[in-house]
Amino acid sequence: MNLSPLFWTLSLLAVSLTFFFSLGVLAKRRLKKKYPPIGQMIDIGGYRLHMHIEGEGTPTVVLDSGAGGIGIAWELVRPAIAKVARVVVYDRAGLGWSDPSPKPRRADVMAEELHTLLQNANVEAPFILVGHSLGGVVARQFAAKYPNEVVGLVMVDSAHEQQVKHFPEALVKMVNSMKGMMGVMKLMSKLNIFALKPELIQIGDNGKLSKGLVANMQGVMASSNSHAEAMIAETESVFAAETQPVSTLGNLPLTVIRHGQLDENAVPPSLGQQVRDDYEAAWQKLQMEIISLSTQGRLIVAERSGHNIMFDQPEIVIESILEMVGKIQSEDLLTVAEKEMSHVQIG
Repeated sequence: MNLSPLFWTLSLLAVSLTFFFSLGVLAKRRLKKKYPPIGQMIDIGGYRLHMHIEGEGTPTVVLDSGAGGIGIAWELVRPAIAKVARVVVYDRAGLGWSDPSPKPRRADVMAEELHTLLQNANVEAPFILVGHSLGGVVARQFAAKYPNEVVGLVMVDSAHEQQVKHFPEALVKMVNSMKGMMGVMKLMSKLNIFALKPELIQIGDNGKLSKGLVANMQGVMASSNSHAEAMIAETESVFAAETQPVSTLGNLPLTVIRHGQLDENAVPPSLGQQVRDDYEAAWQKLQMEIISLSTQGRLIVAERSGHNIMFDQPEIVIESILEMVGKIQSEDLLTVAEKEMSHVQIG
């Protein structure tokens, strides 16, 4: 029996893919061993989220990353906060060290998961929530759902629930056309290509992070069986505008930090300068809309930063958080003193 050249070609391809996949499995195991979880795995109802807690004192500061981001992205910020208060970093479901979630990747759902995580880990309120990009949306949804537990918000170039409706049409069309590329990314992840070459994962640090921290982040993401799929699901949910915006935050202390420089990769140069200008105008307008949610909203512009302000100018983020922590701690001390004075009898 003569076998066709096509049969031999397909057989060789199958053997090659099997061998390549096996190498990826071994690479992923090595990465998991090299980069074990730095914190604890907390069950939130049949699946676990990774969280790391450090420091003491109230309020507790919770740091939430952008789409596809993980807790150790806050390493330029977290240590300074841990000196004065308890600080929590975590990986949303499916990202980094966390297990995937069976639930939709809407921001309001992720806010509920965060609440369950804090409860099950016995991390008590009050909370200051600090959110970068998508993490900002999760933080606002959390504050709206559990207003009695949140005493302040810091938004770090936060995304907006309905931002896609404000972006230039050309940019929205381009993003919608990238679904095929996202499928390729999922396939690359399933074939363990990222495990074989973690440096393919873009961190967006503009070269300002140490090589060790970048390698750590890439290694954690590449070792996950679900990171790429969860990141894509989060991104797709944002661009589908699936989460309803928060209508008001009352008088909750709110600091909005926005970028002062548009990242080169925020809008592809091929779309032209006008689209870039329109995008930037829409982003700035949305930041002002977020500020207006609270009577105590205020704006800080990180003049030398792109979207990842916690990488480019972490000192601005640190100062904003510490200022809010200090104010709330002072108010708490004043309240305690007033209660003590109410029991003092004069004369």
